[in-house]
Amino acid sequence: GSKKHDFTTIVTPGLGLELPFGDNKLKFDYKAAIARFAEYDSQNSVNHDVNGLLEFDLKDVDFKFSDRFEKKFDRPNSELTSRVKFDRNTAKAGAAMTLNRLGFELGYSNLWYDYLTPGYSEEDRYEHAVDFITSYRFLPKTSFLLEFDYGHVNYDTNVRSNSDSYQPLVGLRGKLTAKSTAEIKVGYQARDYKMEGDPDFSSVVAIASIIEEFTPSDTLTLNFLRKPYES
Repeated sequence: GSKKHDFTTIVTPGLGLELPFGDNKLKFDYKAAIARFAEYDSQNSVNHDVNGLLEFDLKDVDFKFSDRFEKKFDRPNSELTSRVKFDRNTAKAGAAMTLNRLGFELGYSNLWYDYLTPGYSEEDRYEHAVDFITSYRFLPKTSFLLEFDYGHVNYDTNVRSNSDSYQPLVGLRGKLTAKSTAEIKVGYQARDYKMEGDPDFSSVVAIASIIEEFTPSDTLTLNFLRKPYES
């Protein structure tokens, strides 16, 4: 089709609150993205984003709980060109323990989509994920990682196929500098679709990240991901 041009203004106000208590921390932040189009005002939108984080730093075990709620009028993925209204919530819980050179991490996440625009309710779903990581520090600043992830996707209707996924990974994690941490992992993901006629899927997975912690409150993260996503 023919190209269309417009002038867009986006204003993003927000606020944040952090309450440390002992070695623990409670954080809350909210921001809105207000978009206004000069000509195609049907594309005007106000997106809301609310985040909460609770961290417990105990003697031998660290716990982390987080929740993010998003209220969107946007394109939910690369396959859709139209803006649709939907709510999305991501809840996570995790624990980490270090015993000499060994480390153990256990995490769980729950992601749900609720589409509010008529005609998209078949995309409503829950995505559950559990991951377990064992690490071994073989150098003063470098650890070997062995990870296994399990995922389950459950749609509210029977139009889309529910699925289970299995993802083993191996990798390395190390300190580049006093404030920089790098991690790289490679593995394989296999998806088992439950609906008859939907073929199973498998693919190589690669994940890399660099985290630079300028201050306890200011962090820069760079991520590279090669993995399948539900669409």
